[in-house]
Amino acid sequence: PASRSAHRDVLVRLRALQDAYRRAADAAAAADRDAYRSSRAGVTRAESDLGAAVERLAATGFRLP
Repeated sequence: PASRSAHRDVLVRLRALQDAYRRAADAAAAADRDAYRSSRAGVTRAESDLGAAVERLAATGFRLP
């Protein structure tokens, strides 16, 4: 049903956020300021996307305990 698709979307967005944080960590470890700045923008986008996915999940009636 709709909640299954919404659950899947949250998982996809969590993985995207994980990847964005990994890129930021790699850039920081390499002391690459430009790459870090760019990756931080990616983290911000991924966080926003995750928030939207959680809202869509909530709209299906799903609630966290």
